[in-house]
Amino acid sequence: MRKILAGIVIGLCVLCTVGMVNAAIVDMDDVDGVGYFKDITTGYVWMDVDNFLEMSLNEVKADLIGTDFHVADRDEMDTLFNSIGTVGSSITLTQNFNELFNYIGGHTFPDNKYKYISGSTNEKQINSENYRKVIMDSDSPTISFSFSDPDFKMYYHGAWVVNTSSVPIPGAIWLLGTGLIGLVGLRRKQ
Repeated sequence: MRKILAGIVIGLCVLCTVGMVNAAIVDMDDVDGVGYFKDITTGYVWMDVDNFLEMSLNEVKADLIGTDFHVADRDEMDTLFNSIGTVGSSITLTQNFNELFNYIGGHTFPDNKYKYISGSTNEKQINSENYRKVIMDSDSPTISFSFSDPDFKMYYHGAWVVNTSSVPIPGAIWLLGTGLIGLVGLRRKQ
């Protein structure tokens, strides 16, 4: 019985590890028209950037009042971009750009020449209120950084919004755990 339980636990660990290696960013189901994605590395849940197109940073902050989400700060952005790929003057992605574009929520310019994932972050700098991070697909995916007014709005520009509160353990894990405990209890009774 112990060998069976050990085999089940090892198998689950291997499956979880394989799932994490394949993709750091996974798409989540939309809820009432609002898109979400998850960073598997940190467990953080993010709102799709394009949920906030044509909204200023101040409007986004007002929209988030009363929720568990907030506009990401620079450290949170760094963890997200480290999950997405290796950051330098350009970014080496661990996932296909188009896949990330669909998961995270980007915008295609009308001429279809460039795809952007562009959003405001909650980072104050000297002479600037609003810090922006953009992933752009030109010849190779690049990240650009810029600053703008907190009332800045643009049709392709959204916001980086995250929920960093503790992530609940999925119900399937609880079910499996109680089942295993029950098996052990039955075995001991015999």
